[in-house]
Amino acid sequence: RACGAAMPPRAATTAVLVALACVSAVTRGDVPAGEVGGHLSLLQIEAWFAAARATHGDVVAEPQSIGTSVEGRDLWVYCLGACNDPSAPAALFTGMHHSREPISMEVLVYWADSMLSGWRDGDAAAVALLQARQVWLLPVVNPDAYAWNAQHHPNGQGMARKNRRPGCAHTNEDLGVDLNRNYDFDWDVDNRGSSPSACAEDYRGAAPFSEPETAAIRDFLAARAAAGAPVRTALNYHSYGRLINVPYSSDHARLPPARDAAVFDGLAHRMAASTGYETGHAWEQLYTVNGEASDWMFAAQGVFAFSPEVGPEYDAPESRGFWPPANAVASLSVENHAMTTYMAWAAGAHVVLEAAAPAGAGAAAAQQLPLTLTNDGVLATAADGLDVAWTCAFAAGDARRALLASQTRAEARTSTQAREGAHHLRGDGVGGEPGRAR
Repeated sequence: RACGAAMPPRAATTAVLVALACVSAVTRGDVPAGEVGGHLSLLQIEAWFAAARATHGDVVAEPQSIGTSVEGRDLWVYCLGACNDPSAPAALFTGMHHSREPISMEVLVYWADSMLSGWRDGDAAAVALLQARQVWLLPVVNPDAYAWNAQHHPNGQGMARKNRRPGCAHTNEDLGVDLNRNYDFDWDVDNRGSSPSACAEDYRGAAPFSEPETAAIRDFLAARAAAGAPVRTALNYHSYGRLINVPYSSDHARLPPARDAAVFDGLAHRMAASTGYETGHAWEQLYTVNGEASDWMFAAQGVFAFSPEVGPEYDAPESRGFWPPANAVASLSVENHAMTTYMAWAAGAHVVLEAAAPAGAGAAAAQQLPLTLTNDGVLATAADGLDVAWTCAFAAGDARRALLASQTRAEARTSTQAREGAHHLRGDGVGGEPGRAR
């Protein structure tokens, strides 16, 4: 690597902790081949995190069950990083609100694998993040229907989407409530963004948070906020389409307040730069959505949450979009590594250091190097407490960008600065709801 890191020790008296980490290549450890059409089974996921805990107990906490599903399965969350430090900024990443979208789970397992491999190998970027952040992973929000898909379609392609709440008299695949229509934000504002029909694939349920899976997420976030350790950022992964859906997904609510919308735009711009995904609101890019997770997380808990649609392009066949082939799982997962890492950093103050390119090899040995520091996290920095310790080597004529990630230990304050970047929207608009809901 061209860059190294010199990190000050964590200390209770430090107002701001700054860690410099290079942008390093994604490292890969040992994610096994999935047993469900190339995707990890529920037992494989639990076994993988158990092994990670056994190997990296200093940065992997004991798994926590935040509740149980309709059929009684545990909803496991896994904390990576500074899990014993209540002052560490926290992020939440979820997968599989919809059980036919396993790539949304794989993204999280592969990200955890990369970070822990980097921790083991002393990678500066992984070490810096895991020392400064709490990252909560909920890989499977909807375990019951994923188990049903695995049982009835062991080679993949199971199309059960909702949870397993009884109520629909049609086929088994039609049972349940759409968990991403069950949150208490614009829950029943109309019948376009969700359905009152129990057999519809976007059935919103009998009431907001009627389902134990969504209620468990609500209670988890509320408990952390009550304890003074709120989650600040979140990614609720879905598939497919290579899109980043920004709140609000409901065309009734449309936009957050202007200053918050500027924060969302800046975060989305950074994520899109690393993935090439389009960004915008679901009602512009896909269709209007009621009772959506990220909308509720922001409106009720102040979490800057997004709902990315990973996997292949939107016009890919459903068989490949919802269930990518085994040989595409790793690449589709890893391409979201930078986005996930960025949103973990963004949970606190996130100071980006950008350096202009130095002159070529023939220039004088001593020269000025202009630096720009920009905070594009969701917390403010303490202006009088910024301590920077860093070293960086430059190849001749080739400036390397470094990330300066800072974590405030002062009272958490939401940053109101406008972020740089434009809001990228699809130009073709929405001409109805093509294909199945995502």
